Amino acid sequence: MDDLVEQFLGHLASHRRLSPMTVKSYAEDLAHFLRFLESPDVACEEWGAVDVQVIRRYLGALQDQEYRKTTIARRLSCLRSFFRYLVRRQAITADPMAGLMAPRLERRLPKVANRELLDALLEAPDETTPAGLRDRAILELLYATGVRGSELEAIDVSDVEFGRREIRVLGKGSKERVVIFGKAAQEALAEYLSRGRPHLLKENRDEPALFLNRFGKRLSVRSVRDILEKYLMQVAAELHLSPHSLRHSFATHLLDGGADLRAVQELLGHSSLGTTQVYTHVSNQRLQAAFRRAHPRA
Repeated sequence: MDDLVEQFLGHLASHRRLSPMTVKSYAEDLAHFLRFLESPDVACEEWGAVDVQVIRRYLGALQDQEYRKTTIARRLSCLRSFFRYLVRRQAITADPMAGLMAPRLERRLPKVANRELLDALLEAPDETTPAGLRDRAILELLYATGVRGSELEAIDVSDVEFGRREIRVLGKGSKERVVIFGKAAQEALAEYLSRGRPHLLKENRDEPALFLNRFGKRLSVRSVRDILEKYLMQVAAELHLSPHSLRHSFATHLLDGGADLRAVQELLGHSSLGTTQVYTHVSNQRLQAAFRRAHPRA
């Protein structure tokens, strides 16, 4: 059974070109399901023995253990992809996930930081140190471009076109796109490249990465998240904002300013316009709140 799992994970990495973090998430979800199959009261020893009743029992076990609906939906989605792969490979004859419905999820609107909070966040790093210059550039770039943490981590110095204020990024599914940044991000990047990065680079003169750790190597996705969480805790701990909130704020503030929805879709790297449309609901809510505050007969 493990061999087919390994082949599936290899397929995700090489054919679907998913990120290492996403492949790792699939691996963890499948390992959890395998442990369930190996339990004495289930004892499935081959994938062909897994039927819809086994899947229903697994779903019930997840619910009994009080996993969040989002976790359950993700694990079922993983199994759906895996069993489709097995059917295509003719490793099994029937898909046990066919017709099985995932739990209905509440659609949560993304949390968005207001302009005052963003100003405080962007000013938080200590720009007298190389790490502080790097952190300021990271924060400015995340808000200016809306890139994901994994996309920012992968940026090389050669990907940045300062003259046009553009960056070439590699998004989900290894899809390449160009994002645009403004003067504030340009200035922060210039300061980092002239006064911060050379100190962090140390002896690693051939390191292509734009953002470096204290050892002169590429900053990891985990480190980018830690940096963001540190400054978010400093300026807005009570709001429980996540690092992804900068991406949400980027999209919402563009729409607030009258940007076209399809342009925002392209900048975010969304394959579906429906994914981007959630930000229109946030913008509408903000407009309604402004109306209620300002209109004398609201």
